[in-house]
Amino acid sequence: MKYKEEKIPVIVYVACGWPLFLVAVGGAIGGALGGAAYALNFFIYKSKLSVFLKYVLNIGIGLTAVVLWFIIALLFRKSIKP
Repeated sequence: MKYKEEKIPVIVYVACGWPLFLVAVGGAIGGALGGAAYALNFFIYKSKLSVFLKYVLNIGIGLTAVVLWFIIALLFRKSIKP
């Protein structure tokens, strides 16, 4: 038996994927954090949470990825600086 999958609007991909901009500024580390944030945001989108909570969590997860990237970048820079 085949299940009909719900068509996901493009805006959802954009809303879930905004942390992927870290790939452009953060390379591999940014890509990993952005990809993880995208996956988590997409999982939350498919949950039964309220729309408001989904958007709040989406923003929070993305900002967390950005902050983590910044902290990792600072630690890396500090470790290679003589």
